[in-house]
Amino acid sequence: MAINSDTPSARTGPVPVYQFGIPLYLADFTGELKVFMPGDETLSPHEALQLLSVKEHGFATGRVVKDADNRVIRVNTQSPGW
Repeated sequence: MAINSDTPSARTGPVPVYQFGIPLYLADFTGELKVFMPGDETLSPHEALQLLSVKEHGFATGRVVKDADNRVIRVNTQSPGW
């Protein structure tokens, strides 16, 4: 999961997390649940280039969310009928 604060989709990126002080939960394409929390750092342009092949700042990857037994939480990302 990579979200960018510099694009029109910033409504769902780091900006509201900083502005309102609430965490943002998203699932990546594998179903792995991740969270971006107030105070989390975004990727540097160099890190974004290595990870996402994009040399920009403001991207965030989020942290993996785990349950009480330290297991990664996954969500179904498959849509029936596709």
